[in-house]
Amino acid sequence: AVVLVDHTAEVWTLVSQGLERVDVVADNAGPELLVDLGLIAFLLEEGLVRQVHLHLKPTPFFVSDATVPDFRETVAALERSSQAGVRRIAARLRDAEAVGRLTLHDHAFWTRSLFFTELPADLRAELAQAGLLILKGDLNYRRLLEDRHWPPTTDLAAVTRSMPAPFVTLRTLKSDVIVGLPPGQAEALTAEDPEWRLNGRRGVIHLVR
Repeated sequence: AVVLVDHTAEVWTLVSQGLERVDVVADNAGPELLVDLGLIAFLLEEGLVRQVHLHLKPTPFFVSDATVPDFRETVAALERSSQAGVRRIAARLRDAEAVGRLTLHDHAFWTRSLFFTELPADLRAELAQAGLLILKGDLNYRRLLEDRHWPPTTDLAAVTRSMPAPFVTLRTLKSDVIVGLPPGQAEALTAEDPEWRLNGRRGVIHLVR
């Protein structure tokens, strides 16, 4: 996919300085959760963060949504791998959870049709402890923007001031909502590909501090 907003370097600068806590808000199970767990294992093993809090859904909101049982089954599958490196990732995750460096959450908010402006007090307080929130997926992007059709040049930071912590949104475009583009880019993309907002061929890695 083409990355329309790419703050990878800025995210790395923030993480490489070392963070006390990172919260990952997961999206899909399967291969996507595998990548999430690889990232979590890397952050913990390299000492880039002291603890990771992984937010999963208590039940699937969409059929592919990652839940706590998906986490358990995925780690178990990694443990059965014929590759030693893969088994080591599973062991790191198990060990991190056992000593409290990895904590799982499944708040009911994630299965409700609510926006981040409607965060319940307990979850807001939890997320506020993070040095960085990693928000995965198109749905969480839409939660950020209240599913409104903002002008594409809108500053994401300006319309997400209610967020309790710095965040990066990792999103493949599968809905109309988009902000953070320079003037004229949305129009040029529409002329090039009328379905660019929906067809999953583009994405964003957008950091707000």
